[in-house]
Amino acid sequence: MTTSTTSTPPSTESDTFTLLQQIERFLDALGADPHAEAMRHRARTVSRGELARRVRAVTANLAAAGLAPGDTILFGVRPSFDSIVLALAALRCGARLTFVEPGGRDVTAARYALTKPSWVIAESVFYLASSRGLFGWLARRRGLHLARLSAVRARQVRVGRWLPGVPLRAGSLADLERERGNPQPPEDAAASGSVVVFTSGTTGAPKGVVHDARSIPAAAQFTDRDFLLPSTTVMYTHKLQAFLSVLENGGRCVVAPLGWDVAEFLADVREHGVTHTFMVPSQIWELANHLAATGESVPSSLRQIYLQAAPATVPVLERVHEVLGDDVRVLCIYGMTEVAPISMIDSRDKVRDTEEGDLVGPPIDGVEVRVDERGELHVRGPNCFPGYLGHDPVDWHATGDLAKLDERGNIVLMGRAKDMLLRGGFNLYPGLYEDTIGRIDGVGACAIVGVPDAVTADEEVVLFVEPHDTTRSHDELAQHVANELRAGGARIDPRALPDRIVVVDRIARGGRSNKIDRIALRAIAADADGR
Repeated sequence: MTTSTTSTPPSTESDTFTLLQQIERFLDALGADPHAEAMRHRARTVSRGELARRVRAVTANLAAAGLAPGDTILFGVRPSFDSIVLALAALRCGARLTFVEPGGRDVTAARYALTKPSWVIAESVFYLASSRGLFGWLARRRGLHLARLSAVRARQVRVGRWLPGVPLRAGSLADLERERGNPQPPEDAAASGSVVVFTSGTTGAPKGVVHDARSIPAAAQFTDRDFLLPSTTVMYTHKLQAFLSVLENGGRCVVAPLGWDVAEFLADVREHGVTHTFMVPSQIWELANHLAATGESVPSSLRQIYLQAAPATVPVLERVHEVLGDDVRVLCIYGMTEVAPISMIDSRDKVRDTEEGDLVGPPIDGVEVRVDERGELHVRGPNCFPGYLGHDPVDWHATGDLAKLDERGNIVLMGRAKDMLLRGGFNLYPGLYEDTIGRIDGVGACAIVGVPDAVTADEEVVLFVEPHDTTRSHDELAQHVANELRAGGARIDPRALPDRIVVVDRIARGGRSNKIDRIALRAIAADADGR
């Protein structure tokens, strides 16, 4: 037996609108006001007309050099004007993009075997960092483990000046930008063009999420419709899809660095008049705490923050509202690599909700959801990926999230299915309790993990707590939390009470979205217990 709800079907345009049409419409929009500023990156700017000219020139030269629809490009260019130009030109040719990422030789080899790249387009610094010499060794010492790019049997293109490690035969972005040849994309590119993003670091079975010429423009339509980005928008981000939506609507973009520094962020917002930005919960938490500690005011231009990736707990949002005030709207977006967005909710509505679970709002129009008999949420829609690379096509995507649908049609997350712990026959879902624990005075963030016990074949339940504005010592905070869970205002099911409470200065986080790293926490818990 399943519980299901279907949102309003999307317009028929999403069924026929292709990625190529989206890019062509974007380029035409840039041409309508060619002299206006489009983007700013550090001290450099580019006009709308120049951005369009560069995309068309690189398209023509890539096609002339033999890039054909369906060819795979291993792409290693950090967010910048160059990365946008190259990515759009490659997709305009109908190519598939997959990305250079750290992961070690074995993981990378497994990914290359699956994607079979025939082109490498990368910054010279990545060639240098992946080389066999001194610089490669230094990069690995700093934790940057890359497979040797020059060894990939593919056409090579460097971005930036030549550095050691770049093959002598490699072409350059400068060559690709020369205006020559037909700037039109190949005729058969309309049905091609795709992006592969790997979500798993495992060597044996890497999971490559494919988004194609159907799902990418569908997601863009949802963004244009629901994010309500006016022509006055100044967006601070490094997301390609956001660049397209903002610029097509007449706004401007500031290219955000991949690394996060709260002081740098505030300086950029003030200097460039940023109005909109994307964040993850750990970043907005740091922003609120920084403003409170320094007494700085929220930059007057900032109007909207899109909060995504990891769940944002009520205590975090309450702190954010207290510091940022009423002038900054925070929208919490629920989605994942396979399908985004799924739902969206104003953070203040989330805070006002008192029911059990994590309220993430109703599914957006065009996305269909259902909950199966095990309580797992499944989704589908035009913005859903067609499948994992090398696997069968996907109709309904099993999210791995436990959920329920309330009487208003809202999705309420109840935990992660794969995070379930087993204790004496009791199925313990951390997400059911972490929000409650997070409301305890003095708790900034928390995470429940299990440590297997080889003797009992059971799991020890360990609760990690990150303090927030408390004068209590770590031991005192741990005791306070234990008292609240057993007999205080945060009482939980006795079967879910932690065996240990570990207070740490900062809970381990990682990955693109800076989510809580439960694998690292399990290792810390096991090590502390001498296992």
